[in-house]
Amino acid sequence: MKLIINAANLHVGGGVQVASAIINDLLHRKDGDELEQVIILASSLVYDSLEPYVNPLPKIIIKKCNYYGPSGGVSFRSLLINVVEKYEVDTVFSIFGPTYLYSLPVTHYIGFANAWLVTPDCLAYSLMDFKTKWFSKLKYFLYKLSLSFETDNIITETELMKSKMADDWLLTNKKVNVASNCHSSLYLDKNKWDIIKIPHVEVDFSLCTISSNYIHKNLDVIGKVGEILKSKYSVKVVFFVTLPHDSYELKSDNFKKYTVNLGPVKPSQCPQIYERTDALFLPTLIETFSASYPEAMFMGKPILTSDLDFAKDICKDAALYFNPLDVNDIAEKVYLCYADIELREEKINKARSVLNSMPNSKARLNKILEIIRG
Repeated sequence: MKLIINAANLHVGGGVQVASAIINDLLHRKDGDELEQVIILASSLVYDSLEPYVNPLPKIIIKKCNYYGPSGGVSFRSLLINVVEKYEVDTVFSIFGPTYLYSLPVTHYIGFANAWLVTPDCLAYSLMDFKTKWFSKLKYFLYKLSLSFETDNIITETELMKSKMADDWLLTNKKVNVASNCHSSLYLDKNKWDIIKIPHVEVDFSLCTISSNYIHKNLDVIGKVGEILKSKYSVKVVFFVTLPHDSYELKSDNFKKYTVNLGPVKPSQCPQIYERTDALFLPTLIETFSASYPEAMFMGKPILTSDLDFAKDICKDAALYFNPLDVNDIAEKVYLCYADIELREEKINKARSVLNSMPNSKARLNKILEIIRG
């Protein structure tokens, strides 16, 4: 098989993390005889996240290139077709879409990880004003419309997301396969962990939220939750967050009072953040799959997260769930996690069982290649 892996359209958040993890696994793969030729087109951020290039496969080429949005897709399509023709490629796998690449002359598989497109009743819309809400709905409809024209072959991360796509009138006729997400293979090798400076803070309980400042991450509850924990439960907490510094400066004084911002972090720095904190806190309102869940499980940290279908689908009974729009309920669950050591250990032990039922990153890559081979 001659394959192009397209990650040139990925510039933020979890998409960059997943893309770099998949490509890193491919670069270190030893059983790749079926891959006659692989050309990897990686955005600058994906390229810079790759591990030192040790290539056991005979023919892998990596090119750094970037494109953005529909207009970028037009020019990138010409570049892509030139690569297809030059290397006689038979398949393109775009790690995540939409890609804005239409009518490619070869089979095109696209990864799907945008739950907004198939969740019209998302709770995150309740945080938006009228204009923002309807602009967002239109934007995501156009994304979905684009995706519907780009390919008939979609790879998503959970059976739950596959079922939602089957119920969507624009995507219902697509051929959808599942290759479950997981934690990166770098968690298995401490030599790949990078040091990050984490200040010491005198508190009773510390939590981490490794996330960008998207509205659906629901991070603004942190200030109110910290205040309730202090006034009602007499528990002093700190939340370590990873926001861009300019975004953090726009947060309220109350938010800043209960947080320490580590700034944007590399995937290789995340293990140390888990090591230095007591629990994962993820009040998100919509996800396809969050790698934070299996990462926290692997690092032996309890999970506090939203009582929503995507979280329960991944974490099962291994998390403490709260209503993400009720700061009193959130504070109560954080206090319970802090105060009840036996409950905390019970959740950590259950998480190990859940994690053992998930594929590892090597199995994820093998599943993707199996789907692509057909």
